[in-house]
Amino acid sequence: ALRVLRPRARAVVVGQAPPSVDGLPLAHLQRWEIDLVTSFRYAHAFPTAISLVDSGRVDVAALVTGRFPVDRTAEALRAAAGDPAHLKVLVRPRDAL
Repeated sequence: ALRVLRPRARAVVVGQAPPSVDGLPLAHLQRWEIDLVTSFRYAHAFPTAISLVDSGRVDVAALVTGRFPVDRTAEALRAAAGDPAHLKVLVRPRDAL
């Protein structure tokens, strides 16, 4: 599957991978600048998280530390990357603010 991705694409391995993978085409990934990203997923975590938010036990609104209109996207990205006070920054369309 990695060989059919377009240049500069991203492939994601989700879940627990084996300790080593024979046949991984590293030269192909490098040549076409394809990013290989891993993500560990916990089974059945989403229903638990939704239940915690729905019950009010977790306040997700408090996680949003900045809201920016779309015309200030660059500022929002700088805030998220450079200001430790920002945990989650939202960029929203003009009519949604």
